[in-house]
Amino acid sequence: MAIRSTNSLSLRIDGISIKIITFMFGQKYLSWKSVYYHYRKWCPCGFWHECWTKFLERYKSHLHLSSVDLDGSHTPAIRGGEQVEYQGRKKRKTTNALYLIDRQGLPLAMSGPVAGNHKDIFDIEVQFEIVTATLGEAQIPVEGLFPNADAGFDTKEFRRTCDKKKINANICQNKATAIRTGMITSTRNSTMRDLRLNVPMHGWIASVHCSTVSIQQ
Repeated sequence: MAIRSTNSLSLRIDGISIKIITFMFGQKYLSWKSVYYHYRKWCPCGFWHECWTKFLERYKSHLHLSSVDLDGSHTPAIRGGEQVEYQGRKKRKTTNALYLIDRQGLPLAMSGPVAGNHKDIFDIEVQFEIVTATLGEAQIPVEGLFPNADAGFDTKEFRRTCDKKKINANICQNKATAIRTGMITSTRNSTMRDLRLNVPMHGWIASVHCSTVSIQQ
């Protein structure tokens, strides 16, 4: 199988046509081996990460950052990998990662891969640093961000991490933790509803399970 290279490839965001490739490898046919070779070559050197942060920086005016959503997503890893373990709910081996999306459902950043037997909160200080560092590289300030997260993120470590970065985390209360610590609140200013964002995420994931919080005035 061969792939015909092209001189023009464009992507439309909010009705704006963005030419992202003007010339690629000349006027010739590319074999799948060539594509695979370059992909494997560019992955470990951080090429794709650099492309993503430059893309975010250039078009950050199209993002809706009045609120963002943070959640984990398990990806089946049938053929194995570096960070792969059995995940009971999925009944298969998976790799987990944290995803941060804007209010439109557009991806902003993701953490490093974590073995599927761990919860979303595992090594949260390190993984959330990777997420926020990606925004920093794209010249998107994290101070004042309003991330929504489900009760799985209701831990002292994550709240402390957000406080250090001056991030206003809106986290659903973990009732089990609250009962153990005696920190149950009698009133709540927010209600949680689970949504599935069935929108394309530009090559990251097809759908994300996340939680958004509706603030009651």
